[in-house]
Amino acid sequence: MRPSLLALTLGSILLMPSQAHASWNDCDALYVDSSAPGQGSGTPGDPYNSMTTALANVGSTCTVLELVGDLSYPLTPPHTVLPPLGVRGGWLSGFSDYGQLAATVELDGDLAIDGVFAITDITLLMQDSDPTEIFAEGFHARDAALHFQPPPGYSGGLRLEAEEVSLTDSSVQADGWGGLTILGATRSRIENNTITGRVWYRFDDGATPWSHHVLSGNTITGRLWTECVQFGDLQEVELRDIDFGVEITDNHISSCQDGLNLYGVSGVIADNVIRDSNENIHMSRSGRSFPVVILHNRFHGGSQNAVHVTHFSESVVVANNVFVAEQDLGHGLYMNTTRHGTIRSNVFAGFDREGIRVGNSLSGQPTRDSEVLVVDNIVYANNLAQVPDAGGLVVDEDPQLMVTIAYNDFWWNKRAAHPDASQDSVEIGDGNLYVNPEFVDPMAGDFSLQPGSPLESAGSRGWEMGAYGGLFPDWDTPWCDLVFDPWGEGC
Repeated sequence: MRPSLLALTLGSILLMPSQAHASWNDCDALYVDSSAPGQGSGTPGDPYNSMTTALANVGSTCTVLELVGDLSYPLTPPHTVLPPLGVRGGWLSGFSDYGQLAATVELDGDLAIDGVFAITDITLLMQDSDPTEIFAEGFHARDAALHFQPPPGYSGGLRLEAEEVSLTDSSVQADGWGGLTILGATRSRIENNTITGRVWYRFDDGATPWSHHVLSGNTITGRLWTECVQFGDLQEVELRDIDFGVEITDNHISSCQDGLNLYGVSGVIADNVIRDSNENIHMSRSGRSFPVVILHNRFHGGSQNAVHVTHFSESVVVANNVFVAEQDLGHGLYMNTTRHGTIRSNVFAGFDREGIRVGNSLSGQPTRDSEVLVVDNIVYANNLAQVPDAGGLVVDEDPQLMVTIAYNDFWWNKRAAHPDASQDSVEIGDGNLYVNPEFVDPMAGDFSLQPGSPLESAGSRGWEMGAYGGLFPDWDTPWCDLVFDPWGEGC
């Protein structure tokens, strides 16, 4: 491997602990100028002339490096440990007190920070064939541009092993298989970024405590051979006590193998637009600590399933979403082996197979008691391929499964609207209709009801059927004002 290089150009890089400094002026400052005539002492009038000298003189308190000129610091592969830039541990609560910083970093190798690592207004170009690794008690970046550019056929990317992680108002571009891996974090906030590639949350060793992760306001564009966002994997969830508490809200996610690939999550998935993926959401062994609530999302397409809930999830609520096919095959929602499932006040429209499918079996694994309520939905124009044994709603027969179907509207579904009462796994309740819902403009994606629609007050409590009625009709209200906020932090 060629020698690694950390090149910092014309600006400043700030690496700081969590101490409550009134401003960045309270921290030690070291001055570095590549044009300085001598080695210098690090003062404004006598700056150091190299990064090597500056880093050798970093103390144990918070430090600002003020840089002038074209400076570089050689990193020794495969692993380099810089001196502590700041006090060990802690949480960096904000950047506003610490001035405006600008730097460009080209990084090829591993970077280890003893303490909290924080960057802002910075560009990182990472060209290593393997993921660049940063080990820190905290990693925090704002207004950053992170570009992972490995050689062809290599994964590349950035692997963060940190207790707490934040990435805000930044851009991430991962070429090839690379991406951003967050390893072992108990808290993270990934907000308002533009991301091309994969974001993967993982825990590798030992039992893992409860963790809380916010993924909000991002535009994420993936590649069709990998996931856009993944929490854990099935082996982690089966072998360890892993539970990701998530808020996945207000994201636009597209063009992935799976938009969200979720193992062992509890929390809220709300107000997202997810499209053009093999499965927009694939979820396994979730809803254990408290329910997973899938609320106010728009799911477009899905060559297999727009949303697939499987592998023994506990409690999942799917409410007030729009599922619409766009030149894709598959199901709208496939809920399988879920102990307690609620499918309420959604629209399922235009899928080549079923709008909804409910099952209770996995190959080679025993089933268990499963109860699913299907209520107040509009199931419209599904099974367009006229697949035998398909229809608007399909229930797979299983002696431990019971699906209650009540107060739904089924219209223009080929073959069959839903199973009949002769199926042992099905209970047909009151209030099901078979009428044109009279959407405003379904061809343009507007699945609200026209005034005077026969579904305006036909729901289970006299409310409107479909995605804009029921318990959560107001899509503009923040999710935590509608359902629950287990962390007490607000939306």
